[in-house]
Amino acid sequence: MWNIFHDNFYAYRLVIVLFHILIVILIYKLTLNLKYNRKIAFIAALLFSVLTSHTEALYFINCMNEIFSAFFILLGLYLFSKYKDLNPVRTLFIIIIFLSALFSRESSVCYIPLILLLNFAKVKQRWRSVLLILIMPILVYASFRYYSEMLYVNSNLGTMISSVDLNPIKILYKIVHYFIMMLFPVKIIFEFIGFESLEFLINIYRKPMEYLLSFVLFSVLLVTVFTIFIYHTLKILRKQIIFPILFTLSSLCIYLFSFATAERYSYLPSAGLCILMGIFFYKLNYSKIFRILLILFISIHLFSLIQRSYRYKQAAEFSHQSIKNLDEVTGSIENGSDILMLSLPPKKYGIYFLNVPNFYYNWKYNYPLKEYNFIFDESNDFDKMDAVLKFDEPKSAFEKIK
Repeated sequence: MWNIFHDNFYAYRLVIVLFHILIVILIYKLTLNLKYNRKIAFIAALLFSVLTSHTEALYFINCMNEIFSAFFILLGLYLFSKYKDLNPVRTLFIIIIFLSALFSRESSVCYIPLILLLNFAKVKQRWRSVLLILIMPILVYASFRYYSEMLYVNSNLGTMISSVDLNPIKILYKIVHYFIMMLFPVKIIFEFIGFESLEFLINIYRKPMEYLLSFVLFSVLLVTVFTIFIYHTLKILRKQIIFPILFTLSSLCIYLFSFATAERYSYLPSAGLCILMGIFFYKLNYSKIFRILLILFISIHLFSLIQRSYRYKQAAEFSHQSIKNLDEVTGSIENGSDILMLSLPPKKYGIYFLNVPNFYYNWKYNYPLKEYNFIFDESNDFDKMDAVLKFDEPKSAFEKIK
């Protein structure tokens, strides 16, 4: 895309918006294919279009691959569920679509449990076609990936494998975390109580033994609220809850074993949850409470989505000004110098912009001719560094202390 658009920001923006619209349409069509009525399909698509948890995928350009991946997976599922008989041509086309999803993002391997779920619960295709669709994209992608590992030795595959975490407690926490993230516009709450509270909540789960009392109290509150919500949802939906929940968990399966959680990972899984909410609101049978709840849910998420767009713009400007200031501060430092960076803020408004990977990309893009070895490990010996810089967050500026 860079070869086509270069740094034309609005071109990328247009591509993201168009793909998001196409995905909303696919969710509507797929829900109909899964034998739900038009009202449920419309509500599911409408809710997906405004969900706050999509902000990172929609507003952060380097998260575009989540949108591409979701588009190809949903297109493949739509075609898989549309035709009663998958002839060789249709099967090949679906294989190419899922292969495109894998080339968009490795986590697209979640298409495998999703195909199995659809075939067992809703579609009933011939197993010969199903097996080809399950196996062929993986085989082709694995072959390409094997040779790419030989060409590009510094790939992220080793890091991905080494970061797998099979701790069942953490997996359960991540499931609850993602469902809350998708259902509630959590970030808008921190707009009022402060993003310091968000960092505190993150820390009590990263280091539970250091914040044991807070960890226990908040976990009890979380489990209680979640249990009440599940109880009432089960009471209304009963068996109809099973398929959408399994769809969401199947889409999340790769991320549940990874080292971290992120908003962008909820983009595709939220489709299952939107189908669930479509059934839930439909079950309320267009009563007065239905209208109030639906309008309130949509309004809050839409407001939060717009607010987060504004925050992403602010965070981008903050990042740009910080890097511009760094260029001024390093004006007298020779190329190739070792520079120790102190107190680099990881987030602004709850958004990662100046964390280490983004920092490197930001600097290299804006000042490709100024090559420094930035070091972020504060345990390094000051005397061995060519320069030491400290970031003053209130001033959004770097200070040279050596």
